[in-house]
Amino acid sequence: MPMTKMKIYDNLYEFAHSGAIRFYMPGHKGGRTLPESFLSPVMPYDVTELKATDDLFDPKHVILESQRALAGRFGVMAAHYLTGGSTLGIYAALSLSARPGGRVLLDRGCHKSVIDAMVLLGLRPVFLNASLTAEGVLSPVSPVDVYTALEKNPDVSAVFITSPSYYGLCAQIETIHAVTDAAGAALIVDAAHGGNMLFMNRLPLCAEFTVVSLHKTLPALTGAAVLFSNKYAPEEITKRLSLFSTSSPSHLILASAEKCITYMDGEGRETLYALAERSAYFTAWLDISTPFTHIEEASSDLTRIVIHTGRTSLSGYALYGMLEDEFSIICEMADDENVVLIPSVANTQADFDALLAAMAKIAPRVNKRFIPAEAKSPEAPVLSMDMREAYFADRETLSAQRAEGRVSCETLTRYPPGIPYLIPGQLITRRHTEEMMRLGVKKVSVVK
Repeated sequence: MPMTKMKIYDNLYEFAHSGAIRFYMPGHKGGRTLPESFLSPVMPYDVTELKATDDLFDPKHVILESQRALAGRFGVMAAHYLTGGSTLGIYAALSLSARPGGRVLLDRGCHKSVIDAMVLLGLRPVFLNASLTAEGVLSPVSPVDVYTALEKNPDVSAVFITSPSYYGLCAQIETIHAVTDAAGAALIVDAAHGGNMLFMNRLPLCAEFTVVSLHKTLPALTGAAVLFSNKYAPEEITKRLSLFSTSSPSHLILASAEKCITYMDGEGRETLYALAERSAYFTAWLDISTPFTHIEEASSDLTRIVIHTGRTSLSGYALYGMLEDEFSIICEMADDENVVLIPSVANTQADFDALLAAMAKIAPRVNKRFIPAEAKSPEAPVLSMDMREAYFADRETLSAQRAEGRVSCETLTRYPPGIPYLIPGQLITRRHTEEMMRLGVKKVSVVK
């Protein structure tokens, strides 16, 4: 059933307007002393863990009731609000699914937070095969690749998949889960970019853990996310979450998460489908009326827009710059041949009209390129040293040009999308040094 009651938000509203004298954190005491222009209307809601407001990591009433309602709404065993983004859920899920020294099967397109968690937890990666689409972005992981990898690595205790990707492409999660379940491995799905898909019935929650950001694609404050689980008692998951989180989680972010979900279960659902129609209209027009194309697969996010420039004389970076500099349209990110836009239910028809008008003005200035640049398939990282050992090893800093043949101490990534091209313990190759120089990375830390 849809979530129609806002227990956390309503309780917080009542408390914020109760007139209670504040001898507790935070120090602004409901927004006093802050300038009127600095979000002062919301400051009364910025409170700490009190008997009246409940505690995210020891919930007794409104938070406990809201999380139970959330789990019931989406048909999972447990659901936990996160105020530290999907990263917090990733840390907790990995720590519950693999013991220190254990091996985890990783999607090559995983976010840097996964590598950071692996380093801290002392886990060892086994990377899945990776291939590229015609547009030069990582293809979704296939069930066959997961099956093959688990056959070769029967000691793997967890499988980590990113779906949807930054480009909106989705893996066959239900089929992959059948494979991992048969192998006795926990499946963790990083669906940070799939918040909107929750409300279109396009995001399976069958995995042991699925972490979903709300703030990326839905109207919620930055850091609002949810961890869905079909394994472990809720209390055990809460303990792991508290291990990696601040002991003072934001009630503002918490309330915004709950309000976001109830909004999407109400009037937001219709707005979401209208958004999907707007995105579809724009991409169809783009394909027909301009030299540009767009990335799409049957299982992809219906609202995500990825403009592909590979058949034109423009790079993705150049188009991104033109949209920003000439038309004040700021997109999410760009790469060599693509520009990613993340529209949400908060974008209006006027926003889409402006985007279409801008692309209509840019298109006549663009020449066609009939031979797209050949994209290089991503390398499977070769580890010469345990990741944790390398990260905490004695290190020295070298210029990118002199680092070839050495072992990296750090994770290097172009952000966004945050997919690492170099991780701790990895042998630095000529290809890495070229990538660093191309991205303007002048120095890198290596093991002494």
